[in-house]
Order: sequence, then C-alpha cells, then structure tokens
Amino acid sequence: MKAHRLFSFHHLIFLQVFVIFCFLIGYPTKPVGPTPLTANKVISDNGDLNQNGISYEIADFILYESYFIYGDAVLFPNPVLRQGQIAASDVNQDGLPLRVSDLFFMGRVIMGDANPLPKPRVSQQVNSVDFQIVQEADRLLVSYSSPGDIGGIFLRLHFLGTAGEPIRLDSNQEMDYGSQIYPGELRFFLASSLVSPPGKIPTGSGPLLSIPFNGNLRRVELQASDVEGQEINAAGSFPIDQRGDLNTDGLLTPSDVVLELYCLFQAPSPNCPLSLADLNCDGAVTAADAVSIINATFLLDPLPICSP
Repeated sequence: MKAHRLFSFHHLIFLQVFVIFCFLIGYPTKPVGPTPLTANKVISDNGDLNQNGISYEIADFILYESYFIYGDAVLFPNPVLRQGQIAASDVNQDGLPLRVSDLFFMGRVIMGDANPLPKPRVSQQVNSVDFQIVQEADRLLVSYSSPGDIGGIFLRLHFLGTAGEPIRLDSNQEMDYGSQIYPGELRFFLASSLVSPPGKIPTGSGPLLSIPFNGNLRRVELQASDVEGQEINAAGSFPIDQRGDLNTDGLLTPSDVVLELYCLFQAPSPNCPLSLADLNCDGAVTAADAVSIINATFLLDPLPICSP
C-alpha cells in the first residue's frame, strides 16, 4: 500500500458528518464477522472513538488519525461524550489516552493481528527513541535513532515565525501520515497503514523529516509507539529558543510581556536574567526588547536573530 497524505478541511467536515451519521443509525463501517483472532472478543466501550456502540470500526481509526492532525476539534463538544471518547481511546490499556501507540494498536485489532485488551496491562517496553532536530537557514531537519522498530510517531512543534508542510525523508511506503499547520503550531503523525503485517520505521537511525521553517522553535512534544502498540520513551535534542519566557512555563504569554516591562523599568534583578530578557542580544534590556516580545506574543513574529 502506498503511503498517502491525509485530510483536508473538506475531509474533516465529511468525517464529522459521517461520524454523526454512524452514531445515529449504528451502522458498522467495517465487515462484521469472526476472524481467527477476534471471534471471541468481548465488545466494550474501549476502542469506540465515535461512541456509536461499535468498537474498532474503520470510522474509529479514521477519527483517531484525524485527532493527531486537528486536535480536540474532532472530539464531541459535549463534555460527557468527550470524556467517553477519551476513555475509549486508551486501546492498549496502559493508562495513557489519546496516544499514537493506541492508534497503532487499534489498527492491529482492526486488521485481525491482535485481540482487544480486556484489562489494563503494564508495558514491557524499555527501549527509547532519540530524536534530533537541527535548525538550518530555512528548514528544520528531524532524524531518529532507535534500538527497536517504531510503529508510529507524533510530533507537535510550537514556534514563532512560519513553517511549511513537512517533507518525509524516510522510504517506508506502508505508513500513513498527515500534518496540519496552525498559527504558531505544527502537528505531524506517522503510523502504519491498515495493512498486515503493519508498517514500521526500522531499527537504526536516519532522517525522517525536512520542515521549511523561518523562526524560533519554542517547544517540542513527541510521542512514539513500538510495533506492538505500546508507548515508548521519546526524547532528544532540540534547538529551543527560550528568550522572553520570563516565567519559565515554556510558553510566550501576556504574563511574559508584563515581566519584560517590569525588567525594563527596574534596576538589574535576579528575576530578569539577560539570557531571557535581552531579546535582541545587545547586552541590555531596552525598549526594543519590549517591542520584540509584544510582537512575538501577539503577532507570532520571530525574535531578532542573535549573532553566535
């Protein structure tokens, strides 16, 4: 199966209408009937992402994939139904809902490669995946190193400036992928298509993505799954620009603007380290820094370039 790009805005609208339709009439969206692995499975709310009473449908898988692209917008606005969706999303029963490892495991159940899990289990996975992001003049290069096969990844970048559509650098054709760019945020996932045996990123190391980019990387969120659908540790080295984050919460917010103005009008203080408050790297906190943080916070403008 050839890897393909998933989801446009029109696909999202269609998906929402389709999920509501399935919810109303209870129509199954995958062939019904026993398989060697699933003939005796117990149907439960687990795996029923669209909350129509039928677990592990194709519609559940599509809805799960769209979550990693569009986020909470694809979930029900009703808080009770949304909590049901979140609870049903933990299909690998490791206590962590809405994870790319759950998406991978759901695909294995739908394809008949695994049985639904009737009770929580403890992951035996001890491997970890190291990711590296290198910022070049006009792009971010994402690479990986792993002692075991990878079943899926989810990457979420928070940034100032602009980013373009990620370009895959791996050669695996049995993996679905999708991405979405919002102001200051990029979401990307890569996971096995509905094939048996499932696709994977092989043991070893290599390049994954090239992302057109001009700006400052502020925060990175990563998830990774093994080929059994279990969560594995994801860590790495990222060029995070912390300038302006005076309250050290990992974000650039109006609170940081207030603190920057405090630093501007107060004598040097331990609460105003130059590494955070001096946004243009001229060795002092000035009005230019205040202008920069206001533009970055409210307009998502990139911060001034500092010479090495």
